[in-house]
Amino acid sequence: METVTIMPADEVPQRDYVQALNAAYADYYVPIYVTPHFFREMLRRESIDIGASVAAVVGNEVVGTSLLGVRGPRGWIGGVGVVPGWRRQGIARLMMERVLETAHSLDLSRIQLEVIDENAPAIHLYESLDFQATRTLFVMYCSKPQAEHPGHHPFDLNRIGPPLVRALRALEQIPHPPDPWQREIASIKAMRGQTRAVLASEQRELAGVCLYSGDTLGIGILGLACHSPFTGQVLLAELFRRYPNAAYTYLNVPANDPQLPALEAMGFTVGVTQYEMVYYA
Repeated sequence: METVTIMPADEVPQRDYVQALNAAYADYYVPIYVTPHFFREMLRRESIDIGASVAAVVGNEVVGTSLLGVRGPRGWIGGVGVVPGWRRQGIARLMMERVLETAHSLDLSRIQLEVIDENAPAIHLYESLDFQATRTLFVMYCSKPQAEHPGHHPFDLNRIGPPLVRALRALEQIPHPPDPWQREIASIKAMRGQTRAVLASEQRELAGVCLYSGDTLGIGILGLACHSPFTGQVLLAELFRRYPNAAYTYLNVPANDPQLPALEAMGFTVGVTQYEMVYYA
């Protein structure tokens, strides 16, 4: 085996890093392809510290990637991948060990990641590094919106564009399971005006909020928090009426989210199941 060097990701050309990331995920359970522009947006949106992230390099070739996001005392690891031809040689472990060393040097007390439930080799690796599965997350999709459901309702609906101060405040006020890293308020704020929201109120009392981004072809739901599943259905129906031809995605919905019945009633199905795993330093 040729010598593998683990180095900070900002010490390799970004185009080479993106190319390796795409190669590593081209045959993944859910294939992923990112453009250089999307990659830069992802770094900002997910609070990635590119200097604390790593690249695995052989000669002049980037053969592995691992990103580290940092928010206060917490960290998030994503984009762990090894290009075909270099797998099963311990490269992923080398990268993970280096990222965890860096996390310790940054005094991070909690590091989290997600892994698809079918990816047994990755789960085994993370467990061997003392990560623990803490909850189940669903990636949900809807390609046939049910806009006519649930029908009559008592709510006043208010669509909100940037700035989203009211919507973000509403998301914080309504109890719901902790958001995954990619949909935390820090991520939403970093989206630079791409996010919109619908608020539901009844007799001037807040009943629910749905934050989303996208266009007529595709909508990504960023947060759905309501006092009842019925309110969630009403908010989703409002989106469906506004974007009837869009495909909808809701990333990493916790298995204990009280809005799951609303999502299922409106036509959402689970496409991918993931585990959120946590390492406590």
